[in-house]
Amino acid sequence: MKESERLEQLESRMLVGRNCELQTFAAILGDETFSYKIINIFGTAGIGKSFLLDEFQRQARIAGACCITIDCEHLVKTHEAFCRSILQVVDRSATDAISTSTEIAEQCIQSLNGIVDGRIVLFIDVYEQLAAMDQWLRDYFLKQLNKSILIVIAGRHKLSEPWFVSPVWRQFIHCMPLFELDYPSVERYASCSSINDIERVQQIWRHSKGHPLTMSLVTYISEQLDMNETNTPLEDYGTLPYIVNQWLREVPDESQRALVETAALLRFFNQESLAFVMNRDILLPEFHQLIRCSFIRKVDNGWTVHALMRELIIRELLSRAPGLFEERRTRVLHYYYAKLLHAPNPLLVASTVPILHHGA
Repeated sequence: MKESERLEQLESRMLVGRNCELQTFAAILGDETFSYKIINIFGTAGIGKSFLLDEFQRQARIAGACCITIDCEHLVKTHEAFCRSILQVVDRSATDAISTSTEIAEQCIQSLNGIVDGRIVLFIDVYEQLAAMDQWLRDYFLKQLNKSILIVIAGRHKLSEPWFVSPVWRQFIHCMPLFELDYPSVERYASCSSINDIERVQQIWRHSKGHPLTMSLVTYISEQLDMNETNTPLEDYGTLPYIVNQWLREVPDESQRALVETAALLRFFNQESLAFVMNRDILLPEFHQLIRCSFIRKVDNGWTVHALMRELIIRELLSRAPGLFEERRTRVLHYYYAKLLHAPNPLLVASTVPILHHGA
C-alpha cells in the first residue's frame, strides 16, 4: 500500500460523528434522478468542514466520479481564475488560445458539460471568500452546468438568501449544517489516537465541548505532554491564541474584534447593551456585520457568542489585556445592575447575567 493511501485510510478513520452526513452524500451521489444539484455544508470555524469535504472526495473517487476541488482561500477572486482552476483539471490545453474571461468561462462550462465518463463532483471550499462572485456563480456559471454535475459548497455561512428565493435553485439545494460532536464521538476520536483512559477522554471533552479543531489540538497536547492536571487551562499549552485566531479571521478589523470581545463578556447581547458597555454608539451596519459572523447565534434574549468561542475569547482577553478585561467587565456589571434595578421581574434578568470573575 502506498504511503498516501495509508494516510487517507487513517484520515477516514479519524473522521468521527459524521455518519449521517456521509450517508446523505453517498445517497445524493448515487441518485440517478439528480434530485439535488448542490450540497451546502456550513458551520463555524474549526467545525470540520474541510475534513468532511476531504472524505467526500475520497468516497466520490471510490465511486468512480471525477473530482474537481477549488480552495477559495488560495484563489485569486476573479471569474477567470476560478475557471482556469477548473480547466487545469479537466482540459489543461483549452486555455492556450483563449484571451478573455468570457471566453474562458464559456470554455470551462463546455469542458465540464462535455465529460461523459462518470459523474463530476465540483468541490468549492471556503466559499465565504467568493462573496463578490456569488451572484455570477448563482445566476450564470453554475446554472449552465449539466444537472448530472454535483456541486458541494462549503463555507462558514449558509448560502445567501437569493439562492433560496430563486425557484430555480431552492429545490435543488441540500443544506448540511455542521455542529459540535457528541461525547461518544469524542471518545471514539480519542480511542483512534490510542487514548483510552477515561479521565483523559473526559478532559478532552471538557476542553473542547465537541468542537473538532479544539478536540484535535487538545488530543495532540494529551499525546505529547503530561496532562494529569485535568483543570489545566488551554492557554498554558499555547493553543488558545491559535484557536481564537481561527475564529477571528472573520473579523480582521480591530473595531469589530472589540465588539466580539464585548459580546462574549455580555453572554446575551443586542445593539443597546453593546453600546452601553463600549460607551459609544454602535452603528447599525457594524452591528449587522457582527451578527453575521458564523460564531454568533440568535437566541430569545438577543444574540450570543458560540459557547466555546465565548469562553476562549474571555480567557484570551484576560491573559492578553487584564486591565481592558477589568474595565469592560465592570461596564458589563453596571449594565446588568441598572437592568435589575428597573426590571419588573429581577429574577428573570438575573438568570441572564454572565459569571465574570478574574479567573473567567
